[in-house]
Amino acid sequence: MKYPIVSALRAFPVVVFASAALLRAQQPVDPAAAPTPPAISEPLATPDSELITDRFDFSGGRKMVRIGSDVTIETNQSQREVVVVRGNVRLDGDVRHNVVVISGNAVINGRVGGDLVVVLGSAELGDSAAVERDVVIVGGTLRAAPGARVGGDRRVFDPAWIPGLVYAKDWVRRGLFLGRPLPHDLGWVWVIAGVFLLLNILLSVLFPKTIDRCVETVQMRPMGSLFAGLLVLVLFAPLMFLLAISMVGIVVIPFVICALVASIFLGKVTLYRYAGQQFGRQCGATVLENPLLALLAGTLVFYLLYMVPIIGFMVWAIVSLWGVGAVVTAAAGNFKRERAKIQATVAMSMPAMEPVGGAATGPSFGVPPIASAEPPVYPEPGMAMLSRVGFWARLMATLLDAILIIPCTALVHQFLPVLWIAYHVGMWAWKGTTIGGIILSQKVVRLDGRPIDVSVALVRSLASILSLAALGLGFFWAGWSREKQSWHDKIAGTVIAKVPKGMSLI
Repeated sequence: MKYPIVSALRAFPVVVFASAALLRAQQPVDPAAAPTPPAISEPLATPDSELITDRFDFSGGRKMVRIGSDVTIETNQSQREVVVVRGNVRLDGDVRHNVVVISGNAVINGRVGGDLVVVLGSAELGDSAAVERDVVIVGGTLRAAPGARVGGDRRVFDPAWIPGLVYAKDWVRRGLFLGRPLPHDLGWVWVIAGVFLLLNILLSVLFPKTIDRCVETVQMRPMGSLFAGLLVLVLFAPLMFLLAISMVGIVVIPFVICALVASIFLGKVTLYRYAGQQFGRQCGATVLENPLLALLAGTLVFYLLYMVPIIGFMVWAIVSLWGVGAVVTAAAGNFKRERAKIQATVAMSMPAMEPVGGAATGPSFGVPPIASAEPPVYPEPGMAMLSRVGFWARLMATLLDAILIIPCTALVHQFLPVLWIAYHVGMWAWKGTTIGGIILSQKVVRLDGRPIDVSVALVRSLASILSLAALGLGFFWAGWSREKQSWHDKIAGTVIAKVPKGMSLI
């Protein structure tokens, strides 16, 4: 073997197969339908109290998979294969095939019949250790006693000699593997976070009008901004490819990359500041209307979210895409406004063309436009004067609907999402509200004053899936925006109004 990655790739099918075993082990099995396992002649290494195991009907042994826990195999114990993620392995017995350890250490005093692969960890081979094939250490060290026997190659890639990779290794183990971009137990990470905070403050001071326009875009067009970010993500790689294969486009690539990086930084400042302002409005802290204080408060909120495993990276990805989309949308809106100003200036400088002989020979600016045949639609009397309902009152109505509907679908719980959508579409099209809305005097009202029909109800119900998919941000938007509209309200052109006492909803 010439490269350490060869054995790592050789062990990759083991990891994939072990992951499939993990999913299979989590599925409930009917004892009556399960086949009787064959007798195992050798003692098993793992007691029933271990985290995850999976039995196999071949080779007379077991494949052991552990995530987040240590594994110890005693002298008189044997396993077929061992895969451990975020845990340590101590082997005094026998493993007939491979031992793979990811983000952990391995102490080998027994026999490994295949490869020993340790990624982001170290390995120690005792005098009685025997590895029949290769030993591969990626991102760690190898200590082998004089009596240790290795049948293949010993390959160690330790990043300690490369500046900065040691810190990257710690971040991968404590941040990336846990799904969080900000591990709180690494001091140097906080230094970098502070540097980014100072950079955000500097951008907010240097480009106040740009940030104001982007914040206004997030406020007025939240879903459009998010979709614009997703569109940039999808089209960026094809755009780079098209520019790379053209001779002229190669010169443009650095400018496009710089524009993307600038959009990411400006977008983060936009979302942090917007979150701080909304937090201040919800808490009644008017001091957070100050842009810099709002930026600090929003940064603190998002930094706390970045420390949460799994959720941290999800929030970071959404904020990045959303911020880029807000910058792109604001830039497009500014371009349209400038273009409209130029067109208006040109139109005012052109002389008016009068019709000759009663008939116009060209475009006439003196002829009034033909009135539309359809009369304008005005809101229903009184509906525009009703107060709008915010997030918490909506949530209470939804909880009441859930209390009434979910028990009725206990026998067909697999169809609960479909029944939930059908219930809301039917109630909105029939009465303009649900049972929970009737109890709390809430009604769905169209902004154009027309009654709620099946098409609008269906669009609003399906659009609520988008509000839920973005970590529920679309629902919280009803409490953050001044119009008190959720994302699905903006799509359907609706709002939830508070019906005064004396107005019947039945």
